[in-house]
Parts: sequence; C-alpha cells; structure tokens
Amino acid sequence: MYIDPMVLNWILIGVASGCSAMIGYHFGKRSNEDTIADTITFLAKEGFVKSYENEDGELELVKLNDDIPK
Repeated sequence: MYIDPMVLNWILIGVASGCSAMIGYHFGKRSNEDTIADTITFLAKEGFVKSYENEDGELELVKLNDDIPK
C-alpha cells in the first residue's frame, strides 16, 4: 500500500496540531485563583511587595506606607 508523501505530511501536521491543542487546553484549564495566588506569593518572596505571615500562616500584604506588624 502506497501513501502519497503529501497526504502523509498533512496527516502528521493534523496529529501534531491536535496534540498541541490538547496540551494547551490542559495548561489553560488551571483556575484563575491559583494563578493569582502564585503571582502574589512570587512577588512577596522576591520583595516586590511588603508582606508578612500572620498567626494562621497566611500571607498578609501590607499597604505601601505602613509598617510590618511584629
């Protein structure tokens, strides 16, 4: 059985596009809350925003001109 190389190329392109779409869907399915929480945590750890951990272990942001409570 002979398959034309042009047809085989289009089949492979279609399969690769389908795989790419599924990978993109998987990564895009992540919720907005997780993305926002990860961004705020990163900014706090890198020192771009002032923050501290409260008694419950949660990250609290501090206003720009306020001091960090002790």
